[in-house]
Amino acid sequence: MFTKLFGPTLEAQLRYLQPRVIVTLLLLVTSGILAFFVPETIGIIAIIFLFIWGWGATKSMFGWASIGSIFAWNLAIGIILFMLAITIAYFIGIIVAIIGVIRYIQLKLLFSRHSA
Repeated sequence: MFTKLFGPTLEAQLRYLQPRVIVTLLLLVTSGILAFFVPETIGIIAIIFLFIWGWGATKSMFGWASIGSIFAWNLAIGIILFMLAITIAYFIGIIVAIIGVIRYIQLKLLFSRHSA
């Protein structure tokens, strides 16, 4: 499961996860602080999970090469499928983000033990 989501080797997984985890944590903290002043900024969290984590996992899960492939048959059906894909990507993004952060911590602990 980890190889399909994050990369074929442990080093590749760490390289894939490190920038995403850092950006996710920074944006979550920033949007949490901003939510005290402007409550509408809580939507940033949805964008984080959708585009950083969920969209890539959804594309690999359903085998989409690009967004254009959703609209290839019919525009009306493509719009419905795109809205469905965004909703699915958001929920998958939440799950993959949790799995990714746990995997990142696991890999950091593994590599810290090997280097010590």
